Amino acid sequence: MRCLLALLLCSLSVPALAAPPGDPAHGETALDQGEPRVAATLVVDHAQAAPGVPVRAGVLFRMDPGWHIYWRNSGEAGLPSEVELHAAGAEVGPLQFPFPETVRDPSGLITTYGHHGEVLLFRELRLPAGQAVELEARVDVLVCEDTCIPGRLTLRRTVPVGPEARPGPDAPLFAKAAAAVPREPGTLGLAWTATLTPPGLVRGGEVSGVLEARCTEPSRCEGLTVAPGGAFVPDAVRGLDALRAKAEGPLRLRLSGRASPDGTPGDVELRGVVQLMRAGGERVAVEVAA
Repeated sequence: MRCLLALLLCSLSVPALAAPPGDPAHGETALDQGEPRVAATLVVDHAQAAPGVPVRAGVLFRMDPGWHIYWRNSGEAGLPSEVELHAAGAEVGPLQFPFPETVRDPSGLITTYGHHGEVLLFRELRLPAGQAVELEARVDVLVCEDTCIPGRLTLRRTVPVGPEARPGPDAPLFAKAAAAVPREPGTLGLAWTATLTPPGLVRGGEVSGVLEARCTEPSRCEGLTVAPGGAFVPDAVRGLDALRAKAEGPLRLRLSGRASPDGTPGDVELRGVVQLMRAGGERVAVEVAA
């Protein structure tokens, strides 16, 4: 029911709230009883960009207490958050999501993945030569508490371009967000493997198995263990309706789930992210493809 409600709401034409006068980089949206439930600001990590030098730009979301937006895979309900960035002549990289929270409804039957409080979703850009570039962000999110409200905004700001790059006051925001973005397993000296039973999907059937990492470079992965709670978040995988994991070893998780009753039988590539922890308590997220 919740998923159907989300899809119905997002199909409606929802006007974005106007940004405050003189501040096109900021806006508020997702009206609930006349009150916006999320504020969004277009931020850049450089006060001045240099042509061809990577710059990070994104949207900083601040949600009201109890409200959340969704990760790149929303899970069993909701919709993924979208932030499109546009600038004439710019090269734009993929959208980066920090590791998400797991959100369960009061019944415990529906699992989703998202972000409460504050989160920065960003992309890397390479800007062309010129004195300045007009940057535009188009935001499309579903904002949920007990109910879900679609939010849409268009934000703009001008990015100065000069002969040398100069970091800006928002650079620490990007450093914090980037530290929470899942890394490629090779950068941590890991290689993932997954064993599923049955090995091929059967419509509507139960799926179980093991996901584990092999330490290929001990100098990088020594002391890494799965963070408490298992901390595995799957990507949307065709044919699978749900997939959960529970830690049963330092770098080993037990998988359980079910195949979609209307999916196409066949092999499945498991994708997602896992949160790991070092001996000193530092947490680091890693991509999974097995």
